[in-house]
Amino acid sequence: MKKNFNLGDTFFEKWIPTYREVNNFAELSGDFNQIHIDKKVSKSLGFNDVVVHGNLACARISKVIGMFFPGNGSLLLEQNISFSKPIYPKDIINFEFKIDSINEYMDLLVIKVKATKVIDYKSKEVTVLRGKIICQTLKKSLQS
Repeated sequence: MKKNFNLGDTFFEKWIPTYREVNNFAELSGDFNQIHIDKKVSKSLGFNDVVVHGNLACARISKVIGMFFPGNGSLLLEQNISFSKPIYPKDIINFEFKIDSINEYMDLLVIKVKATKVIDYKSKEVTVLRGKIICQTLKKSLQS
C-alpha cells in the first residue's frame, strides 16, 4: 500500500463484465430481477441486453479500494454512487479514481470515482457511474 498520498493522485481500472459475473452476482445477492437475467425481458423494457447489477460495479470499486488504491490495510467507510447509464455484459468499463481530499489527522481519504464506457466504433465514451468514497488508511498497513 502506498503510504503517502497527494491531492489529485489517480488510479485507473478497466473491467469488462461477463454474463457469468452477472449470474454469479444474482446467485450471491439473491437479486434475480429479470432485467438482470433475462435478455428478452430487458429488451422489451428498452435495454440493449441484460443490465449489470449496480452493486456488481460497486464490488469492482471495493476491489480497487481494498487491493490497489489505497490498497491493503484500507477500510471503505462510505460510498455514494450514482448510475447514469446502464452497464451491459461485454461493455468496456474504464474506472478513474482520484483523491479529492486528505485528512491526515484521521487517516481519511475522499476519493472521487467515475466510470465510462465506449459506446460506438469511434470510441465515444459516456459516463455510466460517478460518486464519492471515503476510506480510512490504517496506520499499520497489512503485509501482502
